Amino acid sequence: MILDITSHCTKIEPDISTFIHNIIVLIKIAVPIALVLFGMLDLGKGVIAGKEDEIKKGQQNFIKRLIAGAAVFFMIALTQFVIDIVDKTSSGEIWNCANLIMNGNTGKQLTSEEQSGIRNSVIEECCKYAEGQFEKDGNDVSCKKPDKEKYNACYEERMEEVNGGE
Repeated sequence: MILDITSHCTKIEPDISTFIHNIIVLIKIAVPIALVLFGMLDLGKGVIAGKEDEIKKGQQNFIKRLIAGAAVFFMIALTQFVIDIVDKTSSGEIWNCANLIMNGNTGKQLTSEEQSGIRNSVIEECCKYAEGQFEKDGNDVSCKKPDKEKYNACYEERMEEVNGGE
């Protein structure tokens, strides 16, 4: 089984990353629902009491909850955005791994096209490392005239990472 571990995120079990992602999704869903429910309760109490002060107090509580809920909701979105930006500008595996967890992609099984794409990128990377000439012909890639020892060592190491150390 080849996993999407171009991030070197193989040390984290897919169940754990899925759990973390599910909590994030739950927060994104639960916060707006809780805001609506508690807002209805706050305003409903004031309306039922029929007092202007109670209605204003309910409105103030609703506004405070709305601000707190929006802060939580947008904090998650901001965190995802920042991690995505940092991940794209750095080659650090921690940021890439955090990005995959926040977006729920760690440990997914790849299609044969995705597997082929990873294999091709490994060939290209190792070809450059081994000072060979990378050639691409449609979906087929090859490395011409590399330092064989460097290329083979690089290829074996990267493919072991891609296969999750199996």
